[in-house]
Amino acid sequence: MPFRKRFISHAIQVTAFSIVILSVGSSCKQTCEVLKDPDAAHFRNVVASKMLRDSLATARLLPGMPYFVIDEIYGNCNPPQRRQVPCIGSRQRIEDIEGWGRRYSCPKPMIYLDVYKTTMGELAVWYDFPDFYLMNVSAGDTLFLIRKDDPGRVFFSPVEFLANAGSVRLKEKVPPAFRSDTLFGEIHYRENRDRPSGVSYWYMLELSSDERTVTLKQIGFPLYPIERLELNGEPVQSFRWRTAQ
Repeated sequence: MPFRKRFISHAIQVTAFSIVILSVGSSCKQTCEVLKDPDAAHFRNVVASKMLRDSLATARLLPGMPYFVIDEIYGNCNPPQRRQVPCIGSRQRIEDIEGWGRRYSCPKPMIYLDVYKTTMGELAVWYDFPDFYLMNVSAGDTLFLIRKDDPGRVFFSPVEFLANAGSVRLKEKVPPAFRSDTLFGEIHYRENRDRPSGVSYWYMLELSSDERTVTLKQIGFPLYPIERLELNGEPVQSFRWRTAQ
């Protein structure tokens, strides 16, 4: 009889443990709820684009916004590990395999994918490390600098050449009104098949003492630009995280 009681007690404990494991596993598959709306003041301190600012005000996520926007919206549903992928649009995780063992056709480092199960379906978000080489900036493209405190004031100049992966030299000198600690910029491409919009966004730029060389500041994941959105496997130009404001 004591053995039977011990057996029953052990069976109850195992069952209870199994229930806990199942509940934890199912919670990972639950629909993500909006944690909070992104910090609008912080966004304005980083992004000077009127289009991106207007989109944030209407609860629409767009490519070109910094990663911290989606992180603040669904921060409680972040994947346990960032999925590094070979190129924008790929869902294949990069593995540490060198040489002939590679199983992807467009290797490109520092690109990441997050997938969220939302009330409107599965949202896939690609974002990457901003680098003038990796984002295909070249001579002849045009850099627009926009004042963060006055988005109506814009300076632009063609890119003369790329000094390195983190610096471009402009053909024109940047006027004093645009010389601040950090600059917001847009690169308008002359031709870039990999970027249908024809524009890339740069949040933390610095002007060198020669007043013509613009350099990227060191940044972390929160300021990686979002490059592509898919909803239920289909590319979308925007994603509305709230149906009404």
